[in-house]
Amino acid sequence: MKVLLYNLKENLILKQTLNMMNIQCFNIDTKDYNKPLSYLLNLSDTNLNDNEFDFKDEMMIMHEFSDEQLDALLSLLRINKIKIALKAIVTEHNINWNSLQIRNELLQEHAYMIKGS
Repeated sequence: MKVLLYNLKENLILKQTLNMMNIQCFNIDTKDYNKPLSYLLNLSDTNLNDNEFDFKDEMMIMHEFSDEQLDALLSLLRINKIKIALKAIVTEHNINWNSLQIRNELLQEHAYMIKGS
């Protein structure tokens, strides 16, 4: 199990929760936001994008979680009152996206869910 963390370096309760579950976490630096998720997860050495960009949203990208592990993590986040609006699972569809692409997709989904409520 691995997670990519964006703008969450200071969240010690989150770090403790991830450590307790033996989840490997990577704090993603703004200079790496342009790299594909596969590269950030050390699954590929392909770094396709040279553009640099930044965002301030807190985001967590999860990889290699079973349904039970995901449920356990989300439950612990709720219990510990850790709110991260932008969360995603790595899929074969998004594995080659960069951080901005996945962030934009999550923001669109979030807006759609709020509009539908």
